[in-house]
Amino acid sequence: MMLPTPWMPDGDSRRHLLDRCSTVIARSDLLRNSVPIGIREALSPLLRNMNSFYSNLIEGQHTTPAEIELALKSEFSSDSETARRQRLALAHVEIEHELRSGSRDPYDSSLLLDIHRRLFEAAETEIQPGVFRIVDVRVGNHIAPPKEDVPGVIEHWCNAYSHAAGRDERLLAGICAHHRLAWIHPFRDGNGRVSRLQLLMSFKAVDLTGEIWSPLRGFARDLNAYYVRLANADWVRKQDVDGRGSLTQHGLVEWCDHVLDVCEDQMLFMEQRIDIASFKQNVAALLMWYDAHPWNIGSERSLIKIEVLEPLHYLAMVGELDRQRFLSMTGLRERTARRVLATLLDIGIVKAASARAPLRFALPSTSLRFLFPGLWPEA
Repeated sequence: MMLPTPWMPDGDSRRHLLDRCSTVIARSDLLRNSVPIGIREALSPLLRNMNSFYSNLIEGQHTTPAEIELALKSEFSSDSETARRQRLALAHVEIEHELRSGSRDPYDSSLLLDIHRRLFEAAETEIQPGVFRIVDVRVGNHIAPPKEDVPGVIEHWCNAYSHAAGRDERLLAGICAHHRLAWIHPFRDGNGRVSRLQLLMSFKAVDLTGEIWSPLRGFARDLNAYYVRLANADWVRKQDVDGRGSLTQHGLVEWCDHVLDVCEDQMLFMEQRIDIASFKQNVAALLMWYDAHPWNIGSERSLIKIEVLEPLHYLAMVGELDRQRFLSMTGLRERTARRVLATLLDIGIVKAASARAPLRFALPSTSLRFLFPGLWPEA
């Protein structure tokens, strides 16, 4: 049985990468702590939609942000192929949400099988869901392990990464594990989506992204670099100057450096887009646009008053607010304030679990061009 060793680089290369991991973790923590909790919590579901969008985009199966939002409302296209892609995108969103809400080991073989099963049961494809492949495969120049070796190689993969200690080492383990899982190619199809969801879970285990940034956008923005770095790490070891495993250590280091570059690039992207200093002004611009474009809500017309700016901005900062306090903060008459709140709920920028539940700030995709321009241009 051939194993994709080294599981992680050693020597000076390992020290170099661990230093970079430490820098990425510190920067990510700083970014997360700089974003008010209300905005951070509102970004979380949006980021799951973006992860689904970009993972599908990487696979060349484009699903628009609008189609994903419709799928979240159980509204599917009449076109069977578009509906299939919507279901796959929806499954991706739901799986990530469930996994982030739990505490499963990212290096558990049952996790891989569950992700694969959930994805492809929902998609209604010919792929047999939740089963390791029972055929031999070749992907480009790479010949994956024989089908009979897959369970055993996966067991070694789990053991190799599950014992990493410390945030730096666990982040490096997650990055290496992504390539090694792709190299094993445990499923006949769907390996890319499964491995990227597993990568997100390994980042979650390190408490890395704070659910406000993701490497998947970076992978999708430069697909050639993503696939080239993965492929370069597939090569066998080049004599004695290339590590001590069966595969090239140089290629693995190149892959790790690429992922860390992507992480730094995506954190910079979010730092530039989440401009807290201009956020209140952007909220005002959003309110003025909706005030100038009224619509019907049931038997009444929408109603926007600029007096709602202060409580809406405050809600975005603190995350949750009692409904009556929100209404009183507007300074408007009770009936007027309630009509304005009903309008905000209809827009989706405010949400509540029930008619009596506290209010929370939200980020419908239609609000992004005002509040965070350029955050998700495709939306």
